[in-house]
Amino acid sequence: MTIPRRLGLFLHEQKTVPTFVSVIENTDDRAGISGRGYSLLFAIIDGDDVGHEIEAHLLTNDVSGFVRTSETISAAIELLASHASRIAGVTVVSVGGDSILLQVGENSITRLSDELEALQRPGHFTFSVGIGATLRESFIALRMAKSSGKCRITSYSEL
Repeated sequence: MTIPRRLGLFLHEQKTVPTFVSVIENTDDRAGISGRGYSLLFAIIDGDDVGHEIEAHLLTNDVSGFVRTSETISAAIELLASHASRIAGVTVVSVGGDSILLQVGENSITRLSDELEALQRPGHFTFSVGIGATLRESFIALRMAKSSGKCRITSYSEL
């Protein structure tokens, strides 16, 4: 597995700031997940109902509501990424919009799940999580989490 660094640009405090984002490239169909004595999985965290909130502000020309909602979502996503990055065996691969991509050691899944469940804020900001051995599996698990009620963590292996 090769992890090159790619230059990205992110808007931060009214200015564009260059940042480096690690991108995991895999040639193996199973994402090169076995190695070092344990398996690595992917987890995709995605905000629930974020699009509806943003669209409501856009369609009503509500600039201040749009900015307020965007800042709230950004702060919530940054908090989730920060908590996840402190867990041994968890690597934040990408953060953008209302989504986070993590690479997680199999032995860290329970701790990550517990931490994420404690951060759910029904009525304020909730999110769904899909976990799988590949990005595809993680995405399918995420779609299942969202289609079965949102605000939940779903593992592809349990589908």
